[in-house]
Amino acid sequence: MAKYELSQCERQANMKEQITTYKPGMKSETDWERVRNLRDEDIVIDEDAPHVTDWSDAVLMYGDKAITLHAKSPITLRLDTDIITWFKSLGPRYQTRINAVLREVMEQSKP
Repeated sequence: MAKYELSQCERQANMKEQITTYKPGMKSETDWERVRNLRDEDIVIDEDAPHVTDWSDAVLMYGDKAITLHAKSPITLRLDTDIITWFKSLGPRYQTRINAVLREVMEQSKP
């Protein structure tokens, strides 16, 4: 099994942090006063863009790599204490890493 470094969620969080992190001296180019005064009827909807209501096959683009988002189901799972300790020692989002390892095993076992 390949060494797993960052989970999909961790990469997304890092990307979001890089994009939204405030840096001293930054000035927004957004005219927030105009945005606050917008009424619903002032907002132009692009009629050429399809209205999407089903996002089940949505794909997130991370650079030039497509990442398929999968629905999550909450479960109770009993794992050995040393396994949990090891995953937690790798940093936050240990459940995401466990999910990624299980997904990789599942993908490799497909015929």
